[in-house]
Amino acid sequence: MYKDGGVNDLDITNTELVTRISKLPLKHEPGTTWYYSRSTDVLGRLIEVVPGMTLGEFFEERITKPLGMVDTAFKVAPGKAARFVEPFAADKKDLTLLYTEPTKSAKFEAGGQGLTSTVMDYARFAHMLLNGGELDGKRILGRKTVELMTMDHIGQAIDHGPFFLPGQSHGFGLLGAVRIDGPRAPAPLNPMQGSVGEYYWAGYAGTFFWVDPKEELVGVYMMQSVRHLLWYATMFKSLVVQSIVD
Repeated sequence: MYKDGGVNDLDITNTELVTRISKLPLKHEPGTTWYYSRSTDVLGRLIEVVPGMTLGEFFEERITKPLGMVDTAFKVAPGKAARFVEPFAADKKDLTLLYTEPTKSAKFEAGGQGLTSTVMDYARFAHMLLNGGELDGKRILGRKTVELMTMDHIGQAIDHGPFFLPGQSHGFGLLGAVRIDGPRAPAPLNPMQGSVGEYYWAGYAGTFFWVDPKEELVGVYMMQSVRHLLWYATMFKSLVVQSIVD
């Protein structure tokens, strides 16, 4: 129904996207079941409506420019196109959600997809979160806001559903998965190693990050093949965590 309703089209604006989504039924009643969805894209449209600017303009004014994230945007500038890493052709086959083409067009500025960046740019963003919303004297978020974003919001009241990606002993916050107390078991997006309270998520094109407040550690991993992401990203994290000796 989403495909037939044009929700997966890329040549549309956030206004058109949310209008199309609003005409489709929900998978579950709100507040009952976790299900990965287009909700972040809808939030992206809300961000446009409140300040009266495009999502790209908002990101630049409120986040990327203050943090010095010079390579983060929905559209890759012509002078930077040679640095842009494309997903492998095999990763583009049979996709429900298509990859955007930020070197050609950036009409689609969604809250949950299409933003391009670099490892070092995203590391600055992750360090801002680790520091409680501030980096190099630039305050992006309030400390209590970061705490709210990075705590589990599911608890026992919301059904995890059939496809709970974070896995056992994990919850979900406003930023991604959150590791909570409980038995350890490998999860699709995270190995067994890690600290209670860490938060993380992965990207559709082959990206992964985590923030571990207990160890004062951030990790950013980027590759161009989502088919191989889970193995290499979790291996990368395992090696980083196992290197902590003090």
